[in-house]
Amino acid sequence: MGIKERKEREKQQRRIDIVDAAEEVFFSKGYENSTMDDIAAKAELAKGTLYLYFNTKSEICLSIAVRGLMLFRELIEETANKGAKSIDKLSELLQVCLNFQKKHPNYTKALIRFRDFIEQCRENSEMLNLAHSENDQIISMIMRIIRNGINEKSLNADTDADKLAMALWGQMSGFLPKQAFEHSQNNHSSEEEASTVEHVDYLYRLIIRGITC
Repeated sequence: MGIKERKEREKQQRRIDIVDAAEEVFFSKGYENSTMDDIAAKAELAKGTLYLYFNTKSEICLSIAVRGLMLFRELIEETANKGAKSIDKLSELLQVCLNFQKKHPNYTKALIRFRDFIEQCRENSEMLNLAHSENDQIISMIMRIIRNGINEKSLNADTDADKLAMALWGQMSGFLPKQAFEHSQNNHSSEEEASTVEHVDYLYRLIIRGITC
């Protein structure tokens, strides 16, 4: 390995270490109550060193949200690559969303602030580009499932795969923050949470029923 490659590898590892430290801080103290000083202390680095890798706290926050998005994308990819019928894969996507929320509550909470983090980052931010890439990959996988369903003749031939993929992803990505918010409210009953799941599930199933042959 050359000197240039080794330095780049060390740089990437340092970025990972910083985000790891930030996760511990944010997940324990909350985003609003955490500072760059807190992250630097946890990472055992000078505060100035953080700014060599991230321009703002929002960029670090976005890095954590993107980690959650990558995990979500991997779960959707597993569903997309199954040998099941496309209509069954579409039906499974909401359950994928529910499972993600239960297994990764902290990443789910990070995704609540996803849009805020994006808006506060530089346009040429590497992490911002990765966030858009992950989001595009998820939409593309859902589109692929829909188009395969049309080819299998399990979905209506006049189904607009692009618009439907955006609609279904909108349902799932909008559901995650709502669930995370509800779980953060101490006075929120399990019956009310179940009702929210039921309502989202009803709308999701209604969409799928409308495109099924």
